[in-house]
Amino acid sequence: MQFSETSVLRQLLRDFRQAELDYFRAVGYIPGIHVLGIKPEIAQVHHWLPQALSEVIDQSYAMWMKKRIKYTDTTPWILDDLRKTARDLPANWNENGFEVNKAMIADFARELYEQKITDKCLTPEALFPYSCQ
Repeated sequence: MQFSETSVLRQLLRDFRQAELDYFRAVGYIPGIHVLGIKPEIAQVHHWLPQALSEVIDQSYAMWMKKRIKYTDTTPWILDDLRKTARDLPANWNENGFEVNKAMIADFARELYEQKITDKCLTPEALFPYSCQ
């Protein structure tokens, strides 16, 4: 079982929730776990596509947020987690879009450069040029 005492999987940080909350307070965002990019050639031909995909993602997230309260009885502590998240983070902590995530994108690009994954430090505007028009 993945979460049993005998599992080979383990958390890297003992109190990961507090570590993530401390990180949020230091930088102003929870790191994204998904980044959606569209090849420039596709965005040039279908200029409406980036915004349409963003809106679909927003709609999907909104639907899940409305539904998840129905699942509070799936574990003994999920309601407490929802309450703590609402208490500790602003309502828009998981907002989609370029402007609200610009600082995170810049930090991500800087890390790519510092870890020598990229040979130059890209800007958010260079990574997402169609978000800036």
